[in-house]
Amino acid sequence: MTRTSQLAKPFEIRDPVHGFIALDDTERQVLDSRPMQRLKHIHQLAMTYQVYPGATHKRFEHCLGVMELAGRAFDVIMNPANLESDVRDAFPELFRSRQGVAQLQYWRRVVRLAALCHDVGHLPFSHAAERDLLPAGKGHEWLSGELILHDEDLGNIWRASVGPINGEHVMKLALGADKCGKLGINLSNWENLLASIVVDDSLGVDRMDYLLRDSHHLGVAYGRFDLDRLIQSLRILSWGGPTDSDSVGPFELGIDEGGLHAVEGLLLARYFMFMQVYFHHTRLAYDIHLSNFMKDWISTEVGTIDRDTILQLTDNEVLAAVAAAARASGATPDVLRLHERRHYKRLRKASTKELAVPGLAWFETLGRECKEVFPGHADFRTESVSRPERDIPVKRVGERIQRFSALSDVAGWSGLAEPTELKGVGYIFISREKADEAKAWLNEYPRKDEPTEEPERA
Repeated sequence: MTRTSQLAKPFEIRDPVHGFIALDDTERQVLDSRPMQRLKHIHQLAMTYQVYPGATHKRFEHCLGVMELAGRAFDVIMNPANLESDVRDAFPELFRSRQGVAQLQYWRRVVRLAALCHDVGHLPFSHAAERDLLPAGKGHEWLSGELILHDEDLGNIWRASVGPINGEHVMKLALGADKCGKLGINLSNWENLLASIVVDDSLGVDRMDYLLRDSHHLGVAYGRFDLDRLIQSLRILSWGGPTDSDSVGPFELGIDEGGLHAVEGLLLARYFMFMQVYFHHTRLAYDIHLSNFMKDWISTEVGTIDRDTILQLTDNEVLAAVAAAARASGATPDVLRLHERRHYKRLRKASTKELAVPGLAWFETLGRECKEVFPGHADFRTESVSRPERDIPVKRVGERIQRFSALSDVAGWSGLAEPTELKGVGYIFISREKADEAKAWLNEYPRKDEPTEEPERA
């Protein structure tokens, strides 16, 4: 499978991160659809532009980038020169039959379309308010699935496509096994393997694109890594037997040993971006104000969040509602803080060491007490960098498949391979009006439960 067969596509878009991105007729129809065009008005990083002025990029271009990388990754891992014999034996209808080439071309299209649609269900300002507005256990992926399958949105495109395309295949690969499992949908071993190209928490191209794209637009170097080397090293590998989960099967997305340092670069880039950008205290303060406003606004003005309402909502409607509420009498504090850029200030920060050693109980207690002492003027937030749920298999010449965590010095040094160790931050926020009073209160707060960091050795 090479990219040369795809170069005759009739439509191209120039992307600032990946260069020209070519689309076929079906992909262009999806791009022109109402659900996808809506993403032109959904900020990728919520109100991070209040901190980094360049952070005005949208979900639309991110989805294009993920689609491009998904196609590249598929071509590499399905290249006959990169396939292990046990993979060929496990899927003979794909790799040992005359019809296999046509089937692989079909699945390549599905992978790209799933990547293009994977974020189509995002609420306004992306993740900022989703934890408080969506039903318990359902993220934006739930809405993405609704839009992918609905006839009036994308369903008719799949059926009209030359092929045609099975919409359920697109939905499964866009959501992945974990999110589908929460919705009662099972994936085959093959579907799970292809979904991992897009959504895998270690090697998924969704992560690759947002790190590079966010880094590019924000003007920071933290999110950069060797993308080309990483994609060229991707392989389908087996640990040599069934895994603990029957839904996953024995095959996983792994790497050739030549990509070891590229994966280290990806993991460190993600860690640095979370700690330096995504967990920036001002960015999180705006998330709090947005969430508070949107909860009240949606409950009183919009109603239930579902497929019909999500198509009516973008960042534009939210910002217009904020402006209107700020002009009205009796504007709430969160409205004024958003409209006048008078966001919460940082009162107390808990470092990674403080959070990791005793756990979160002491900090959450402090945050709750601060909110009780200063009602309507304080809040707190703890965030941590999530760990990959699986180790990465690494193919070494003449040896059995090895674990990435055992081969990588960086994984052990950084703590990224230790699932029990918390890597994150905690903030207690206070309004500007109560800042001095809160600082005085904090200085008098009893310290008996608060951990102390050991002094660094010379």
